[in-house]
Amino acid sequence: MRKIAIACLILCIILCGCKTEQMTNESTTEAATKPTEAVTITTAPTEEATENTDYTIKLKAYIPIFGGPGYDEIYKTVVGEDGVYTIVETQTDTEGNEWGRLKSGIGWINLTELEDYENHPIVISFATDKMMENAIESHVVEESDYTETLIFTSNENLTDVRFTMIDYTSENFDAEIIHTTPKLDKGETYALGVVFGGDMTTYGVIFNDEDGTEHYYLACISGRNSALIWKEYDKQG
Repeated sequence: MRKIAIACLILCIILCGCKTEQMTNESTTEAATKPTEAVTITTAPTEEATENTDYTIKLKAYIPIFGGPGYDEIYKTVVGEDGVYTIVETQTDTEGNEWGRLKSGIGWINLTELEDYENHPIVISFATDKMMENAIESHVVEESDYTETLIFTSNENLTDVRFTMIDYTSENFDAEIIHTTPKLDKGETYALGVVFGGDMTTYGVIFNDEDGTEHYYLACISGRNSALIWKEYDKQG
């Protein structure tokens, strides 16, 4: 009888051990197969970094504005009025020009070329209504639904100012005088209404600077971005 009791005790110990091992294995398997909950880490946007990039800059009314940081972006308008404006972002394009985005959201300006504008005795740009109001005089060469108004802004005192249209049928690109004004003092603007009949249509201005030197400037519309392209032309060359 004693032997039977001992045998029963040993059997109970073995069975309990097997059950414990089975429970341990089931718990380990459950832990291994239970999906891990995703943990999302969020950080608040750093507004300070954006604020640190903002700065103000003085701009002339004639500075052109583009839809993005580069000349492959479409021309939109000009600044329109001399004043202090805020740049909130800068980028450099593939041509090495640094561009600034205006706080108003209207577009981007070429910061690299700003100084070059004032190195010219005159600047030619498309006009806004405000610029036309401030012009000392205006003249419409041709009035139609396609008339564009050009603004000529003097950076020094100019005399014998002659507005022109270029004749490309001539070997010397002779300029046809379409209107004149005796002078433009520094800071004054003159409005001229013209029609660009095609890619080759070019207008310009001839004048004498403060030293009496005669200059030729041409202006036409860019096929790249619809902006106004203007430059000095060396007629002797």
